[in-house]
Amino acid sequence: MNINMNLFSTKFSSEKRESLLIFFQHITKIILFCFLLQSCQNDTNRNKDSEKDINTGNTIENQTKARNSLRSINFYLENSGSMDPYTKGSTDFNRTLNTLLRDIDLLPLDTVKLFAANTKIYPLNQDLDAFINYLYNKGIPSEGDTNNSDLHLIFQNLLDGHENGSVSILVTDAIYSVEGTREKLLGNLEQKALKTRNYFYKTLQEKDFATLTLKMDSEYNGFYYPAVGGRIEINQKRPYYIWFFGDGKLLKEFSEKLKLYNLPGYQDFVYSVKNSNEPIAYSIVEHSVGDIGNFKNTNRGSYPVHSIQDAEEAGRGENRGQFGFAVAVDFSETPLPNNHLLDISNYNVTSDEYELYNIKAIDSGLDDKAKDYLKIVEKSLEGTNFTHLLFLKTDKKFLQTFEVELKNEIPNWINKTGINDDTEIVGDTQHTFGFDKLIGGILKAYDEVNKGENIYSIRLTVK
Repeated sequence: MNINMNLFSTKFSSEKRESLLIFFQHITKIILFCFLLQSCQNDTNRNKDSEKDINTGNTIENQTKARNSLRSINFYLENSGSMDPYTKGSTDFNRTLNTLLRDIDLLPLDTVKLFAANTKIYPLNQDLDAFINYLYNKGIPSEGDTNNSDLHLIFQNLLDGHENGSVSILVTDAIYSVEGTREKLLGNLEQKALKTRNYFYKTLQEKDFATLTLKMDSEYNGFYYPAVGGRIEINQKRPYYIWFFGDGKLLKEFSEKLKLYNLPGYQDFVYSVKNSNEPIAYSIVEHSVGDIGNFKNTNRGSYPVHSIQDAEEAGRGENRGQFGFAVAVDFSETPLPNNHLLDISNYNVTSDEYELYNIKAIDSGLDDKAKDYLKIVEKSLEGTNFTHLLFLKTDKKFLQTFEVELKNEIPNWINKTGINDDTEIVGDTQHTFGFDKLIGGILKAYDEVNKGENIYSIRLTVK
């Protein structure tokens, strides 16, 4: 019995050990499988996280790109009764809108939205072809109350609807519809202009956009409605205006790409931007570029050159008794069109003796020696790309420190355009009732936000 039990016990122990071994082998395989599965999942998650990081980076990049690329156009056309005479016959007004919209149609945009505007904003359910054909055949679409217009409301809706990546356009005769006696008319006009100024100011604090205003003119055949009431039938040239709103750099590229200053009937422009408060790169130029007389680099061969010494006036030739030099400036990141940057009247020299007498774009009119020199200076100032040369001279006191300021103020043509009485409109092809108050208010809103009229200032020392 004991022998049998021992045999059974021995047999059982052997079988048990074998079963346990098999069991542990299965457990080991299961654990190994789970480990491998978890490892794969971790790798997958890591890949997903990596993809997520990449996608997040792309999203940030795309968002930045979206702010800096034009995606949409919002086009507003005032359609009050005073606008339709611009479309009668073969007019520069029709040609301008046709050119502008056809050029817009060539841009890679997501959307182009068209609106008629008077006392309300009316979406036009037309594509560009249908709108242009209607304009040429029937005139401006007569949506809403075409007997009146509310210019302040139009600006308000335009600014409220403006978004990053878009350019908003308004075509209007820019005449406030105001009521009152001749004595109260100007007071009412100023109230509306101040209301518009305040709305621009508040919007500029929340949004960053530049404003380009073009003064245009065109044939006008129909009734004109003076502010004091009544109507006068005329057939002559009359001014109208196109406003463009958008991110400064975006609007600059848009204006230059579409050659807005070449549109039929173009007369003048004013361009307003929010100051970036970023310093601007500049350097006095050596090696006979704009030199009148002689001087040396105070920094002894290092750049940029903001100070020069051993200055001597010219002793002979046509410039005898004068001293002068040129300054290279990097306006590449400045959201102002070249028209503004090349206009001497947009600059102020704080010295009573020095005169800014010429401005040139660097990409034209410079010899190879001058270009090579500027490349050396640019290389020493990483990220600099000089775009313009400012030429300064004096025949008086030339040893001093002074500044050259790029202004953002009201140009003279605006004050010359505005009038307070439009009853003598027959033969008047230049003036617009109350325009100086309207645009003046908008520009003052920029001044308030910018804390002044200057965009940039460069400081120079001659000793």
